[in-house]
Amino acid sequence: MIEKKYICFMIDTPIVQSYFSYYVLDAFGDEGYQIELVDISPVTNIKAFKIVKEDLIDYSAPNVYLCKSYKEIDEIIDNMPIEAIVITSFGWMLPYYPIFSHLTKNKIRYGHMILNSCYELTGTVSIKERIAAFFRRLSLKYIADVVFRRLPKTCFNINNCSFLINNSYEEIEGYKKRFYCNKDTKFLVIHSNTYEEALKNKDQKPLLTTKYCLWLDSYIPYHPDLVSMNIKIEPEKYYNSLRKFFYWIQNTYGIQVVISAHPRSNYKLHPEAYDGFPVIKGNTCILVRDAEFVITAASTSFLYAVTYQKPFIFIYNDILNELLEAHISFIYNVSKEFNKQPINIDKFNGEKAITDRQLIVEQPCYFKSAKTYIKSNYNGTIDGISYKKTIINFLENEI
Repeated sequence: MIEKKYICFMIDTPIVQSYFSYYVLDAFGDEGYQIELVDISPVTNIKAFKIVKEDLIDYSAPNVYLCKSYKEIDEIIDNMPIEAIVITSFGWMLPYYPIFSHLTKNKIRYGHMILNSCYELTGTVSIKERIAAFFRRLSLKYIADVVFRRLPKTCFNINNCSFLINNSYEEIEGYKKRFYCNKDTKFLVIHSNTYEEALKNKDQKPLLTTKYCLWLDSYIPYHPDLVSMNIKIEPEKYYNSLRKFFYWIQNTYGIQVVISAHPRSNYKLHPEAYDGFPVIKGNTCILVRDAEFVITAASTSFLYAVTYQKPFIFIYNDILNELLEAHISFIYNVSKEFNKQPINIDKFNGEKAITDRQLIVEQPCYFKSAKTYIKSNYNGTIDGISYKKTIINFLENEI
């Protein structure tokens, strides 16, 4: 049980404003915790550190640290009280081994909090794509990491994670492989951050007064994760395909297509991407709530549509089909869960009956998905209480 309330969030991507909500920072602050935010991306995720520049937190604020070496990370760990708890955003991979090792050396408990689990085990990628992905990333560093992840974790004299907080019972077995869990690891399953946002925004006024449908942007050509994997998506080809389809939607259904920008996106740098369509960032939950229907690809944000029982269409295009087999696999496998057929918009012939069929809401499918990934006792309405107290009580009384 925690005696001195001290919690450190160690995050391997640049820390954006939305993380305050995602990691329940306000609740920890209200309960008297000393909170530290530690960005280790300059050490372990350099490409993301260089790319993500929008909506960042104030790094000059007290107890916010940007670590540029393992030595700086070690110094932060060395200064933690023995009662501290560390929540990390990263799993069992070679670049993070020195961090886990130093946490173990200092007898600091650590764990993971993932509140957006969504079909993470869904879909399979062909051997051909796995080979292609291997050669895209091929380096001595990558090979070393592959070997590291396949060795038994017990070989490294590292403490297991003390806890795992997530939003899906079905994903736990997968997380046991991704993280270092054992018989002593405590698990807490709560509703997702998707549902938490829905609770928070239950009485919020609409952002738009006219009817619209919503595209859930994934920032594919510029996404830091894809850039770090050396996957190059030609921006003009990708966005031109989307714009063409969105104009068809507007002309056919008589409503505006609105873009819900990805949290890591920076369309100030790429204004041509969605030229002609309004782009709104940071309000996906409310935008989905009030949309007539939703258009999505491999975005886990489609669960907002499930939460609000909104019609949605899964789409992809030729360039994704050629270069992102994992995305296509996700789209097809999740579509099946809702008895839908994804639409390749580059092959689409403009037949309205095709999109109309995809916009049918089959409630049993929505309920099944919601109970697995949103809220275990989902009943179709947005009610209940925040997960904030549950998380804090778990850490204070179980860990």
